[in-house]
Parts: sequence; structure tokens; C-alpha cells
Amino acid sequence: MKRGIYNLDRQFGSTHSELSACDKFATDPPVIVDGDGKVYGRLTLNLNLVGAVKDHWVLNWLSELCQARPGR
Repeated sequence: MKRGIYNLDRQFGSTHSELSACDKFATDPPVIVDGDGKVYGRLTLNLNLVGAVKDHWVLNWLSELCQARPGR
């Protein structure tokens, strides 16, 4: 079973969930944290959200991932 943002049918991968990185209107998407617990920001396509990661490379990767999944 796929988990996280790779699963279209779950809260973090759906395009219609406040918790999803792929929902452009998400209000509580996943947080990127490294192994030491350092927070880098929220992984989301909602660029208006405070704390959203706005790195060009990360956003391109996420956008392609969200668009390239089966059923799109």
C-alpha cells in the first residue's frame, strides 16, 4: 500500500484535503523535517500559506508528482 503523498486516496495525497501537499488550498499540509528535527517548512502547492516551502526545485518536483499520478 502506498502511503503519504503518493496515495491519491488518502488525506496527504488527495487533491481535495486540507492536509494534502497536492491541494492548492490546503490549510495544514505536511511539514518537512530533517533527521535532527529541524523544520524546513510546509510541503504544499498552496503558496499563500504561511511557512510554505517556496524553493523552485521543490515546487517543480511536487507539481510534477501531483500531476503525473494515475487518474490525472
